[in-house]
Amino acid sequence: MGPGLLLEQLLGDDAKVVMTLVCGDNYAVENLEAMIGSALEKSARPDRIYSSPDHAFKPAAMGWRQGALCSAVQSKLGIPVVTGMSEENPGVDLYQERLFTSSTPA
Repeated sequence: MGPGLLLEQLLGDDAKVVMTLVCGDNYAVENLEAMIGSALEKSARPDRIYSSPDHAFKPAAMGWRQGALCSAVQSKLGIPVVTGMSEENPGVDLYQERLFTSSTPA
């Protein structure tokens, strides 16, 4: 779905996107625990997570939610998580010691 298709192509024949999570801003604010629960769904069994929200550029709230989700998944599943955020986003400062964060354009 969406960018996952391109990611699968870029990673090569051995890569398979097993889950895509999509949610709106309001849902993320009101249902962070449910989002984390969905990401931890055992049936997907990912060996790594790539995460790039549409809005983790300047809005602080999106960076915070993105970091919280990625940090929880990485901690509970024990697998690497790579996320993308603008360097200006406060989420980078909050989670830079726990997550690998790739810089995205502001």
